[in-house]
Amino acid sequence: MNDICFEILEQNDIGAVATCDQCDQLHVEIGAFTSVLNKDAFSDICTYLTSMIPIINDLLVKTPSSEKVLIPVGSNNFLSLTESEFYKVTELFQMAHHMLCARNILQL
Repeated sequence: MNDICFEILEQNDIGAVATCDQCDQLHVEIGAFTSVLNKDAFSDICTYLTSMIPIINDLLVKTPSSEKVLIPVGSNNFLSLTESEFYKVTELFQMAHHMLCARNILQL
């Protein structure tokens, strides 16, 4: 295993957002889902999630297990979240985005 060092920008009980010392990407873990995103894509997803808050009731879809919010993460692939999980993921992204912005300001 190589020696990668992660700096966690934000973490809560639903997941974590971190940067690594070997790339300029953001590593996002939400439950068993893991993704590596560039900063622009991360910002776009954060904006998308935040814009969905006012219409959350319109986004709930009946699935075999319960009502879920389906967040597209690729062609025909979705992050399936309960309403509570959706809010936790949105908060995770928003706080990580704030930390990323603050870190960028401090590095100027």
